[in-house]
Amino acid sequence: MAWLLDPAVLPWVHLATFGGVLVSLVALAVTLANVIRARHTAERVEIATQETLRAVRQFDTLLAITAAMEMIEDLKRVHRDGVWVVALERYPLVLRQIDLIREAGPDLAEAGRVDLQRIGNDIRDMAHIVESLIARKIEKVETEALNAKLTDAVRKLHRLQIQIRRQLGV
Repeated sequence: MAWLLDPAVLPWVHLATFGGVLVSLVALAVTLANVIRARHTAERVEIATQETLRAVRQFDTLLAITAAMEMIEDLKRVHRDGVWVVALERYPLVLRQIDLIREAGPDLAEAGRVDLQRIGNDIRDMAHIVESLIARKIEKVETEALNAKLTDAVRKLHRLQIQIRRQLGV
């Protein structure tokens, strides 16, 4: 190792040391640039993931709304047929579906939340009316008022469905 101290070799030793330091600094700069780029990529991936999850929740909400609309249409037929015992079984199912819409759609506008609350209240009211009809053994009932509320509920759900589809660009 004494040859490294030879005055003829010493400039080359300094040059090699300087070169090693320079290569290390370049490698550090490249590493830092890659870390910064990876961080930006990770942030973009996180944003894309959040957007995807939001879209999936909105599609779930659309499915729940469609199911609720079908259930309400079925409930209207049950009303027209006067099968009140079946209607009593269906009201809680529709209410659960409305709750599912509320849970699946955290991004719903306030107007949509208010509409869902009103639909739920109307269906609870119908259940109480039908329970009363059954208790009093009334068989012939004018179903127009009940079905008008259900038609209004379908209209509100359809409006909500359109709003969500617009947000999704569908």
